[in-house]
Amino acid sequence: MVKKFNNLFILFILVGLSFVVFGNGLNGAFVYDDQLVLAHSFFSEPVNFLKFFGQPYFETYPQAGLYRPMTMISYAFNFMIGGTPTGFHVVNIILHGLNSFLVYWLIFTFSRSGRIALLTALLFLVLPIHVEAITSIIGRAELLMFLFSILSLILWYKQKYLFSAVFFAAAMFSKETTLFLPILLAILAFFYGRDFKWLWHLGVSGAVYLIARYAVLKEYFLDPSVEFVFNPLISASFVTRVATTFKLIFLYIEKILVPTTLTADYSFDQIPLFSNLFSSPEAIVGLISTVGLLYLTYIGWKKKSYLVLGTLLFLLPYLIVSNLLIQTGTIFAERLMYLPSVGIVLLVAAVIDQVINKSYFRWVIYAIFSLLLFSYSFVTYLQNRVWASEFSLFENMFKKSPHSLVAKNNWAKIHFDGGRQDFAAQLSQEVYDSFHDFIPNLNLLARVKFKESKLSEAQALLERARELRPLHQETLVNLSRVYFARNNYEKAAETAQVLADTYDGRGNVLLLAVAKINTGKYQEAIDVIIKYIGTENTDEAAKVVLAYSYLKMGNIEMMNKYHQNQAQLLQQFNVLNDIFKTI
Repeated sequence: MVKKFNNLFILFILVGLSFVVFGNGLNGAFVYDDQLVLAHSFFSEPVNFLKFFGQPYFETYPQAGLYRPMTMISYAFNFMIGGTPTGFHVVNIILHGLNSFLVYWLIFTFSRSGRIALLTALLFLVLPIHVEAITSIIGRAELLMFLFSILSLILWYKQKYLFSAVFFAAAMFSKETTLFLPILLAILAFFYGRDFKWLWHLGVSGAVYLIARYAVLKEYFLDPSVEFVFNPLISASFVTRVATTFKLIFLYIEKILVPTTLTADYSFDQIPLFSNLFSSPEAIVGLISTVGLLYLTYIGWKKKSYLVLGTLLFLLPYLIVSNLLIQTGTIFAERLMYLPSVGIVLLVAAVIDQVINKSYFRWVIYAIFSLLLFSYSFVTYLQNRVWASEFSLFENMFKKSPHSLVAKNNWAKIHFDGGRQDFAAQLSQEVYDSFHDFIPNLNLLARVKFKESKLSEAQALLERARELRPLHQETLVNLSRVYFARNNYEKAAETAQVLADTYDGRGNVLLLAVAKINTGKYQEAIDVIIKYIGTENTDEAAKVVLAYSYLKMGNIEMMNKYHQNQAQLLQQFNVLNDIFKTI
């Protein structure tokens, strides 16, 4: 009973501290990829959690190879209880508090040392590198994968294999990088001399996941389409990937322990690739660090030490995201260190514990440790503010990742929307000159060209973007407007039809109907409004479209049903027509 009370007390303390450290991020808006993921049409429908098991993570882009129904269900829960950004942030912070407690429980289970467990949990809780996983709403995939993976690991250790397998499945349905877990369990089974009867339970869970994944992603089940801008390693040789991997391992460890250069973007060309390992001091240090961790694993194995868990918890998850064996969507991301960081902080906590044991001035060590926690917490507080808005996020990206094409594009977009079009045009052109086929920049540059009345150039850029991704929503919206502005109403209608069928949206439907009118297909325009909007309780724009179509067909009686003033109707239709000639 006392032990349960102590655990409950520690749980409440850690969740409370999670709010203290990350609470200034509660007022943050939906930013960056939040808006992309949370735009799924199912979130606007009545709640049916099971339907997410039949959908890819990106609704219209299974090519990404992402399948995370548990994460989507958690978002649906947020929408069910209000859907405000604050609500999403609250859930993330609670999950981080729970995960910090699981770190305590995990380390205590393996080490039987309450002090080491608590030191590790406290360090894990305040790490600034975790901001992207916690304060960024879509970082929840990391939080849920961590939650279920650690529960699975603890239950495996306690030989509750059925429950361990259930949580393994939940972790896989949260994020694909859970692949590290079966490898870890197999190694630990040898370490502890366990038999492998647990493998049947885990195998069934894995099979269920793989079947569901294949049913949803089909040909992208094992072959995702990865964009070069986000991960230039996809086109690199194996030698280059190996050399770069050691540099990345150094960068990850550095940013875990010395978080002075955190940023939300490391896309092309922020981290240069190279083939000669010895041409990069960072790669050499990364190689030495890797060898050191492997040596610690060997020593820990010989001594049957729990520290084996620390090295494996870092190395195995890193192996999954390193791009050595599996292509991932990014070359480098701080959120990917949410779980591997446990291994590093466990090793740090073990060193601190040894120093405390051998020191006559323990209070000095505790004071230094407290100062370290405070320093990390302060950096975390500052980093939370970066994610408050897209302006602050993109500004920070541009300052901290000045070579990244993604950072340049995002910063250019902010300035274009804010009226600084000359600067935006210069930056967007710079991105285009470096890499032609970056879809967001093709759209931004098309907007720039459109603003400069270079409609044919805007059209060419958008048509290229559509070739690269046929159902990209922003591309289709912009392209339909460019066609409309160039009086190519047939192409405008064709593009708007794809938009209406794929994304719905009243603006897309109205453009489709108006384009039909401009081609003389008045009945088809009426049919569009009836199909997508209906004839009852329609908004004024839809009534104008209906009335104008009936007027052009000579059906004055039906025109009067939706509009009684013919002169005003003509004026309103012209205004509506002009609206679709802008992007």
